[in-house]
Amino acid sequence: MPWNLARAGRPWAEGRLSLYAFILGEMDEKWSLGKHPPDLPDTIRDPNTISFAPGALDGISRNFGVAESEPATVESITEGVARLSRRSNRRNARRLYEQLLDAEVLSHVDAVVESLTSRDLDAGRIRSIGRWLARSAPDRSPVKFGMALLGVVPLPIRRRCSSSAHTMTSRCTPSSG
Repeated sequence: MPWNLARAGRPWAEGRLSLYAFILGEMDEKWSLGKHPPDLPDTIRDPNTISFAPGALDGISRNFGVAESEPATVESITEGVARLSRRSNRRNARRLYEQLLDAEVLSHVDAVVESLTSRDLDAGRIRSIGRWLARSAPDRSPVKFGMALLGVVPLPIRRRCSSSAHTMTSRCTPSSG
């Protein structure tokens, strides 16, 4: 059976709006969220705690407070992505999504990306998984992880590759024509 991420379905509750769709729906005709962007649907405001500007806590955690990646978690997420890239089905999609919900994605993303790039995986499929998470997921951690995958496996450009099939580890140079 050919690989098709659409077979994996959506491993989150039916009817949940993706963060991407929410943000697009909030933009004005100039593609702006305005001076006071709305809270994302999963934002929880507690008047008894300190609140941060959107994204600020990620930066603080990333630079000052995140513990080192746990090798077992990195391997588990890496294998989840690899498994879904080999076989696109509901079970593999659900397992990866649940891992991304449970894990502190920012504390593991660099190590996972490094681990993925050292494997012989299909770059197009990894890019598809990243796009699927970034554009379809209703939860922040999977969206962030999808964006990280898109950052390491950018949109295709014409390339001259040393291998017959383009994988994440093949040696390619941009084509001049």
